[in-house]
Order: sequence, then structure tokens, then C-alpha cells
Amino acid sequence: MGAVSAIFLILITILVPPIGVFMVAGCGADLLINILLTILGYLPGHIHAFYIEYIYYDRREQAREGRFQAQRAPGVYSERVQSGGQGYGTIVQPAGPPGFLLTFLKSQLFTRLPPPTHDFINQVILITGSNTGLGLEAARHFVRLNAAKVILGVRSIQKGEAAALDIETTTGRKGVVQVWEVDFSSYKSVEVFCGRAAKEERLDVVIANAGVAIPRWEQVEGTERTVLVNVLATFLMVLLMVPILRKSGGKHGGVPPRLVVVSSEAHEQAAFVEQDSPPGQIFTTLASNKPYLQPDRYNTSKLLEILLVRALAPHIYSPSSTPHPEIILNTLTPGLCKSSLMRHAVFPLNIFAAIGKVILARSTEVGSRTLVAAAAAGNETHGKYMADCRVREPSRWVRSEKGKVTQQRVWEEVREILEGVREGCTKCLD
Repeated sequence: MGAVSAIFLILITILVPPIGVFMVAGCGADLLINILLTILGYLPGHIHAFYIEYIYYDRREQAREGRFQAQRAPGVYSERVQSGGQGYGTIVQPAGPPGFLLTFLKSQLFTRLPPPTHDFINQVILITGSNTGLGLEAARHFVRLNAAKVILGVRSIQKGEAAALDIETTTGRKGVVQVWEVDFSSYKSVEVFCGRAAKEERLDVVIANAGVAIPRWEQVEGTERTVLVNVLATFLMVLLMVPILRKSGGKHGGVPPRLVVVSSEAHEQAAFVEQDSPPGQIFTTLASNKPYLQPDRYNTSKLLEILLVRALAPHIYSPSSTPHPEIILNTLTPGLCKSSLMRHAVFPLNIFAAIGKVILARSTEVGSRTLVAAAAAGNETHGKYMADCRVREPSRWVRSEKGKVTQQRVWEEVREILEGVREGCTKCLD
């Protein structure tokens, strides 16, 4: 989804080369985009290629807020402008860091990802969201690369068993794959899943790959579903897996266990307007029903994943106190892939997504190589973001002072929320 703006610019360049080149070069891009958005801003609803929020305020709010307000968010430039005498319309333009488009195109079109060759002999691998797409193809690689056991964490046992049979058929290895049920829309399901993992004799790699991209607001477990599945339930699993991996690593020695969170380059396009919420209210704001912000939920969830990995990493391993990490925690983007993630997309995003898949997307097999690379990566990846099977810096906002302050706020809120779900789940970090 973070590639939607890039796809839009590519299409403009193909259809109207002078304007496309002008926009890509960044010469007057703000002017062109704001002209476009100002015209479209008088229409209700949103167009996801460039977020358009249409909000009406009563006269008192207009007087209090003034005629014009501008602010910077991680990946957007936002203006409130007077809207036909009826109130204020807010127009928001994704403005990823300079070079994002070129980096994205280079990665998708010209970067060859090496086929995995790392030997996972005797290792036990657990992958969530693995009955299809990236998770399925990564599981296939692990089986091919001699893993002793590969656990598929899936919502549907029936679909998981079909995936397991497919892996066995293509690799020729029988009895390696197990199918476990887990639903990240339910905290209880995640707790049961992790309780089962705790009974395993050995666990070497956990890959948090399950995720959703939902165009409409849905409330589950008291919060918005995308945030629940991609962030809160995922990091509940991460926290519950830490002591399990530590115990396994201490018993079997050798290679430190890996804990991998699958994120996305979409984090660079996140608006994340909730960052300016009052203290302790970021996730309360994220849980609110605001349809005009729903298209940004996926991007924001991927940004939050990166912030949380960076926040957790020092608690799991500090180079100043321990020469070698007990667990290597990292996060990655697989790039734009031909997966089913966008199956719920609505017009016009579904059109851009379909075109983007044809022009730019990697196969799920190629994209899955990034998951395997992160599972085999060394100490240098701890707490880091990976792209194209190597360490890469996340967005400039993540590394900025505002990003660091927000990262701490996000972690403190998540810690409080998850302690309320499972008391003591963060003690593994003390």
C-alpha cells in the first residue's frame, strides 16, 4: 500500500510524460498536487492515491482554529483550507522522503534477491500467516533448507493443512510441517498459541508475518482491527515468545534464536496523524471510527511495528552488557509482492494495486526470500530494518528526534495495553 503513490506517479509519467517527469523531479510537485487535491477536496470521501480528508467544522471551531493551519506529519503535508463557506476541508499529501520513489523502483525492478542457501538443519521454525503468500513460500524454503520442523500458524486449519500438503509435495519432505491455529483478532487465541509453543522442546525462529489491510473500520477487542492484528496482538506474541526463545537458545546453544517482524516500505508513506494525540492517547485515537483515516491504518500499523522493534531491541540485548545477543530481533520489508494482502481494497486503490502488481510486483516466492534472509541474519541486524535481504535505514522520520520521542510514547502505551491483556507479559524485558 505504501507503493500506491509511486504507482500513481508512474502512471502519470506514462500517460502524460511532461507532468510525470515534473512531479518525479520534485519541481513544483507540491503546487501540482495541491491544485489537484484542492479540486478533488470539494468532493466527499477519499481518494487513496493521495489522501483526501473532508471534515466539516462548525463556525465556533472555525473561529477558534483560524482560517489556515499547516502541520508536518511523518509522511504527509497537511493543510486545512476554507471549504465553500461550509467549514474546513483537510487535504493530505503523502510526501515520502526524497528519493523514496527511485529507491522503490530500483528495489522492485533492478534488485535481484539471492535464493536462500542457509542451512537450517535441526532448527524449529514458526511462521504466522503461512497458509498463503509470503508465509507459505517462506515455509517452503525452510523445509527445503533442512529445518527439522516448520510450524504454520494459521486462522483456518483446513487451509493450513492444504498448504502443508502443498509444501510436502513440492519439497519431497514428509512429516516436517505442523499446522497450528491462531487468530490475531483475538488476544486469547494468541495466548493459547504461545502457550502451545512454550511446550515445544526447541524453537529457533519465530516469524510474525500475519497481517491485514482493511479498507473499512472494524472494532475488535476494543480497538480497530488493523491495529489489533498488525500491532497489538503481534507484539503480544513477540513478548510471549521472548522467554520461550531464550530458554530454547540457552538449552541448545550455538546460533541465537531469531524473532522476525514482517513490516513494509509502506511505513514511509504513513500519515500517522495520531502522533499528536494527548499523552497516553495515541492508541485511543487509533481505535476511533474515522473513515477518512482508515486508508492510512495499514501504513501506520507498519510504522508502529518498526518503532516497537526499535524500542524492544535494547531490552532484549545490549552490546554494552552482553557480547552476543540471546535473541536477534529484526524487522523487514518484503517489497511489493503479488500476494492476497490487498484483496479487500476498494476503488480506486484496487485499480492502482492491480496495475502495480502487473508492472512492479515481485512474486511471493521472491518476496519470501527476505523473510528467510532475516531468519538467518547475524547480530548486525538486531533492532534493525531490512530491505532486499540487507540492513537499510527506515524512514527519516523514524530516525528523527520527533520519531524517537514518539517511539517511546508508543512503547509505553503498548506496554500498558498488553499488561492489561496478559499481566506480566513484559517482565521478560526487565
